[in-house]
Amino acid sequence: MKTKITLIILEMPDIAGGVIPTVNTIVSRDGLFPSRYISAGSVEDCLLSLCSEVCNVHCDFLAPRLKALVKASPSVVEAIYCASVQRDIICGRNGYKLKPLESILLEEKYGQCIREIPRLASGR
Repeated sequence: MKTKITLIILEMPDIAGGVIPTVNTIVSRDGLFPSRYISAGSVEDCLLSLCSEVCNVHCDFLAPRLKALVKASPSVVEAIYCASVQRDIICGRNGYKLKPLESILLEEKYGQCIREIPRLASGR
């Protein structure tokens, strides 16, 4: 059985003046959340490597949390990790970009995990 790590990073704006702010997320050029299969090493090593590949913020600061384990196929288990940061802290590295969350067609397994994240930047 293979294990796939998927990382969802949300850029959470401060709520000001009763306006519903836009939440951004980092996705690949294909519009997919960053992910990687664990080959050798630990989950922590895989997350550290994935964070450094995807964005300018260190994994320790992001503090990704496991939100779900789902069976992606008969031979693959997917561990979905989520993290959030305040606006203007994060930027995507080459091949990744920030995109408004509402412009992404989410699979239910990702939508469920995102709904569990507090919508305030300070609500980590």
